[in-house]
Amino acid sequence: MNDASMQTILNKIEEGNEELENCIRASEIRLQLQIESLNNKIKTLENENKNLKNKVKIFERDNKLNNIIIFGLNKTPAEVNPNLITGEIIRLLQVDIIEPDNNYIYCLGKQKIVQ
Repeated sequence: MNDASMQTILNKIEEGNEELENCIRASEIRLQLQIESLNNKIKTLENENKNLKNKVKIFERDNKLNNIIIFGLNKTPAEVNPNLITGEIIRLLQVDIIEPDNNYIYCLGKQKIVQ
């Protein structure tokens, strides 16, 4: 081989190397943009998750705060109804409430045998 053909081969190799370097740079830039986009999405989702956890904590706390527990009703669970509970609250606490103020009524504990 002569010097001219060797030089031509070296030039083609250098051109190929430059093309590869350009492709690698373009890929790196594209990947960096994708990583940045995903990092932004992660930060957004983490903030949303944090906000939702705070809301759940507030709802759980409020749910525990807004309870009235009445002990000693000599009624079976079948006999307990919103009107009875509303009447007992009005009688015991001497406050004016209406039936829609009661969201849920539960019978807790062991059932007493009423004779």
